[in-house]
Amino acid sequence: KKRLAAREAVKTRLSALAASPHPEATPDDRADTLDVLADILAEAGDKAGVRKALVERLSILEKAAKEAPSPAAAQPYDAALANAFLAMGRPADALELLERREKQLPSSYEPPGRLAGVLLAMKRYPEALAAVERALKHAGGPRRLRFLEIKADILAGQGDHARQIKALEEAVVETTTMISKR
Repeated sequence: KKRLAAREAVKTRLSALAASPHPEATPDDRADTLDVLADILAEAGDKAGVRKALVERLSILEKAAKEAPSPAAAQPYDAALANAFLAMGRPADALELLERREKQLPSSYEPPGRLAGVLLAMKRYPEALAAVERALKHAGGPRRLRFLEIKADILAGQGDHARQIKALEEAVVETTTMISKR
């Protein structure tokens, strides 16, 4: 009973925030509120509510990305947009967005890294592996570690456990190196 009451209270509060966001709320804030609301609604079995929250979330993110003055300024919305497209069963739109962004920003690790994650979710392992390798060429620090983790997941999906272990070992070595430099 307490869990149900807590979920209902959260749903009520998130619905109010989504309907009337704080004047200083950024598009990311508003989209994140709707994402969490969609999760709460999904737990409650409210499919229509989930769809409505996801459509509104996508609309906010698309508008913000479209209004950005450059591809680099729009790029911070890419992860949320890709996730929104996937949540709505539109993986082709996520792929198109990230492929376009990679062409626009060829030296950025973000587009191919995000693309690798989408392709992994779609179980398109060879393409995901190629994308993560492109991301690794440009990434350093914690992002590089995240991409090595994605690479390991891709290799696991392909059943290539020897290379999966090598990717994880590389991540451990890099983590150790990062820590020792502090």
